[in-house]
Amino acid sequence: MNQQRPKGASVLWGLLLIASGVILLAQTLGLIPALSGSFAGVMFAVAGLAVLASYLAFRAHWWTLIVGTTLLAVGAVILLPSGWGGPIFLGGIGLGFLMAALTDAGRWWAVIPAGTLLTLAVIASLSSVIGGSLSGVILFLGLAATFGVVAVIPVRGHRMRWPVYPAIGCTLFGILIATTSVASGALFPLALVALGLFLLVRASTRHVGPPQVGR
Repeated sequence: MNQQRPKGASVLWGLLLIASGVILLAQTLGLIPALSGSFAGVMFAVAGLAVLASYLAFRAHWWTLIVGTTLLAVGAVILLPSGWGGPIFLGGIGLGFLMAALTDAGRWWAVIPAGTLLTLAVIASLSSVIGGSLSGVILFLGLAATFGVVAVIPVRGHRMRWPVYPAIGCTLFGILIATTSVASGALFPLALVALGLFLLVRASTRHVGPPQVGR
């Protein structure tokens, strides 16, 4: 039974590649008219659905989830109005990694590229209304959330500790960028004032020892 699955997968992929090659060759030789944009988008979408459907029969081929959602994303980019190409493409690939992680806890590592790509998709979709500093905040907070999710995923019955450190680091970077953006040029002078006040308070409260008596 296990030996028939790889064979069936090879047959499926072989047929898909042959069909694609025949269509492209016929178009190159002028036997069929050039594919319109809409038709090409539909072809990519159908191919993506077919690849995703193949995962239901061959669960060991988890990579088909990423390939399928990527093909669907390409089809959507072609069919939908321009301006959303970046978010859709990045989100499609990220969705594939997310599906790979959700279908098997052993593929916890797929959460990292999934979170990164989905965060970039959000930034790309908001690029026209947010500035560079806010994009940095979203990026680091998205990465922090990604590593936070990895930290709570049980791997072989235990939770990993190392993702906590990049999660904390990314959170601090996000807060720093946000604070710098809000305070703008006033942050550095305020920091100098705060440091000066700290030194003055420290000097005034420092314990003074008893005076030395001369001989």
